[in-house]
Amino acid sequence: MSKYITFFKRKFIKEPYIEEAAAEYDEKTNKYKKFTLDIGWSICKVNGPRKLKYNVHWYTKKCNGFIQCTEKNCRFFAKQLCPQHDLEQIKRQCTIIGCMNCGGDLEHVNTCAVVAHYCFRDMKCTVEQIGTHTHAQYLLKHLSEEEKFMLAERLRVVSIRSDRINK
Repeated sequence: MSKYITFFKRKFIKEPYIEEAAAEYDEKTNKYKKFTLDIGWSICKVNGPRKLKYNVHWYTKKCNGFIQCTEKNCRFFAKQLCPQHDLEQIKRQCTIIGCMNCGGDLEHVNTCAVVAHYCFRDMKCTVEQIGTHTHAQYLLKHLSEEEKFMLAERLRVVSIRSDRINK
């Protein structure tokens, strides 16, 4: 079960789209609570929350593009990796932290003009992605659910084989 009331199911959609999710408004604090604005892409805040009339809250976020390793011998060379969500953190990621594989410098390619608008109104939140991402989905650092299942199945088969050999 998710700790969030407001979350979006669709991730890494390249084309423009609109999605709606449930939301909870706290009358005491005049804020929406337990929400995440994650849509898969690395996006940074342009503005928000802007509070409009009738408890409408508005956020605008812009795509951060991607980062890539500049070392030709690295397995992440020219691969599109997920940048941090803040421009200062991206600068630090590229110059100080470096590539997670070889330690070399990372280049930030920030040419994607996609913008996401989030509108909280009443008991729902709507995200509208405007524009088409000019880059691919980020290279994943972790296994997908399907890959985890396949790995578990393979380990189960290997375990059965080793049990047979040991008998």
